[in-house]
Amino acid sequence: MWPLAATVLQLEHDQEEQALARLDQWANQALERVRTLEAEGQAHADQRTVLEDAAVTSRKRITQLKAETELNRTELERVEHRQDADDHRIEQLTDFRDVLLPRSAELPSSQQN
Repeated sequence: MWPLAATVLQLEHDQEEQALARLDQWANQALERVRTLEAEGQAHADQRTVLEDAAVTSRKRITQLKAETELNRTELERVEHRQDADDHRIEQLTDFRDVLLPRSAELPSSQQN
């Protein structure tokens, strides 16, 4: 083989080895990026699961609070109705007292004790 041909072949061989080394480096970088993306994707999936679970828990709590609010509203209406009835009864008794015991017939405060 001619010395020039041997040098050209050696040069081509060296260039091919460098190209293969670059390709190998790129492949390693790509593989590392894929692994990073997979890890981030898994982290994202984990976060999504946590958020979905929190959303379900929140929806359950909202439903519970709505039910409690309805019960409280019903109880408040019952108490208000009872208060109105009591107020009305007090008015009736006051009127009845005023009829039975006119102000002029009331005992002096010293005699009531």
